[in-house]
Amino acid sequence: MSEIKKEEKASEFIDRHTAEVDGQKRFNILEAQIELFTRIKSALQGIKEINAALGDYGQFAIDMDNRMKKLEGLKTIEVVSPDQAKIILG
Repeated sequence: MSEIKKEEKASEFIDRHTAEVDGQKRFNILEAQIELFTRIKSALQGIKEINAALGDYGQFAIDMDNRMKKLEGLKTIEVVSPDQAKIILG
């Protein structure tokens, strides 16, 4: 199989999978399909890995949010001035 580039034009892809047979240019559709299938599988694997990482982080964020709500007694956080923050924090 030929070299896979990260970025290329469609015409480059077609040229890479075209060969001259008996004086005529022939597009090797099987080789092109295998390359596209490989690219799709690689992309899907990357997406699965990202989703797994986000899933772990997402659960962590939910747990932290629940813990904060318990600590705050389900109150919302209010924005205060720096002077008020000094008074509150003592």
